[in-house]
Amino acid sequence: MRVFSRGEAKVFWVIFAQECYRLWPDCQTIIDAGANIGTFSVWAARRLPQVRILALEPCPDTFSKLQHNLEVNQLGSRVQPVQLALAAQCGEREIGTAVESQRRSLVPADLHAVKGKSIKVPSITLAELMERYQLHQIDLLKMDIEGSEWEVLLSTPIQVLRRIRRIQFEYHEVHARFRYSKSVLFEHLASADLNLTYCREDKHGTGLAVVVQEAQNHRASN
Repeated sequence: MRVFSRGEAKVFWVIFAQECYRLWPDCQTIIDAGANIGTFSVWAARRLPQVRILALEPCPDTFSKLQHNLEVNQLGSRVQPVQLALAAQCGEREIGTAVESQRRSLVPADLHAVKGKSIKVPSITLAELMERYQLHQIDLLKMDIEGSEWEVLLSTPIQVLRRIRRIQFEYHEVHARFRYSKSVLFEHLASADLNLTYCREDKHGTGLAVVVQEAQNHRASN
């Protein structure tokens, strides 16, 4: 892996050395939303030789770094880089560029970014992504999208969420006026039979959560 900043090196460390994410051996299809330079995608593909991964990264400069890391690991046939951001609507969105690549986030549609420190990137809904790439089922949705997880998950219809077996995602603090709450989010996911099995949160309110389809829980317990 080639990293380009201290922040990206830290991401590499927590994924490869600390193994902060979990993988399931029966995974066939993974969406890596917030792929950045490809650290999770490379890590997952090396451990699951049968898996197909869509690696989503909207920023052009970071996307080129993602492509490089996939090429040097000879993963072009199994990991497909996609230059898109997940969002609540399809279309163009602004993304802030004043911070390191792993901390960049979509600017809410009703806020203005700092002039000269954002770019426009293409965005897509989770439902449209699954339709476009003909994904009848997703075995694992990994999300690290710096605050956009709220709008993406809460806007995704229940029938679409039911086609996802597991979601492993970071949730972040966002602007207070949106009034997002963990209880509402996890209730929405539970209504699609995606039940919380793991949650770890720091003192700032940023957490890592895992939700799993109820049928998967039942099989695991047996």
